Amino acid sequence: MSRKCQKTGTLPACFPFQKTPKTTSLYHDASLYSPTVRATAGNEYALLKILLVSPNRLKTPAPVYPIGLDYVAGAIPAPHQVDIFDLNAEPDTDALRTRLEDFAPDLVGIALRNIDNTDGSDSRSFIADYHEVIGIVRANSRAPIVLGGSGFTIFPETLMDTLGADYGIPGDGERIALLVDALEKGQDTTQLPGILVRGKPMTAAEERPCFPIRRKFDANSPHLDFYLKHSSMMNVQTKRGCPFHCIYCTYPHIDGNRLRLHDPEEVAETALALQRAGARYFFISDSTFNCSVPHSLAVAKAFARAGVTIPWGAFFAPLAVPPDYFRIMAEAGLSHV
Repeated sequence: MSRKCQKTGTLPACFPFQKTPKTTSLYHDASLYSPTVRATAGNEYALLKILLVSPNRLKTPAPVYPIGLDYVAGAIPAPHQVDIFDLNAEPDTDALRTRLEDFAPDLVGIALRNIDNTDGSDSRSFIADYHEVIGIVRANSRAPIVLGGSGFTIFPETLMDTLGADYGIPGDGERIALLVDALEKGQDTTQLPGILVRGKPMTAAEERPCFPIRRKFDANSPHLDFYLKHSSMMNVQTKRGCPFHCIYCTYPHIDGNRLRLHDPEEVAETALALQRAGARYFFISDSTFNCSVPHSLAVAKAFARAGVTIPWGAFFAPLAVPPDYFRIMAEAGLSHV
């Protein structure tokens, strides 16, 4: 995610974009939306097919596995069908067109991880790329589009307007469960807390949703092979939130200031699943791994108990830690800080 952006809600003057005219076909016509209807016990409700798209094509210094889509997929309840399309793994846009035609989604989620390449010496905006992806979706599907991701969370209203999306979810993507539930039941989607709707002010929401945070990692996902072949590096999340207030960093704005700790045993199970899938290294994507010293120790010890043997790394803050802290970390596989 970009650490250069400040949480002003507006894009900097150097941010290259062209606002999508209101008359363009990029906008969704809600009257055309008709999800598959399934009857059960005398009631009718929509069985949705949801396509989650990662438009990130950045491969330097190494391609980053779209971990956020695993969590979004984990928030969508069965029997709804979820498919993931990753433009890093399948960069040919014709493949996206084919997936849209074959899968025929009722909702398309697009995760905007970055708004630029975060390279101050050679800055490159991704907005034109996102315009292209959304244009392909509009041309090949009648499904509404919902935006999310860390990059989107920094400038939600501006990106909604610029890209002509139907819905937007700043912050935790698990909030998509509210939208899916409303679409399933044919309910009003314009008053859902924390969800942006094109042309309407966002309804106030609690600071963070209370949905369970569950990663749905599928070792058989077609896009996984791309990351294993190109770097064998995967990612793991052990918590959300950041208690620090560094003026240059967007993590607290994206994840909130309150720490939400994942169960260490579940984190270790995920790390072990990545190892078994073929990963040879993983990076912990927390803002800072040791901002909760007790929790980071519990996670490291859980790695060791679970049999995680591949090396890993993380961001660390210069905090006071127990004398044996980094010995325990190293024994659990920490290879660099």
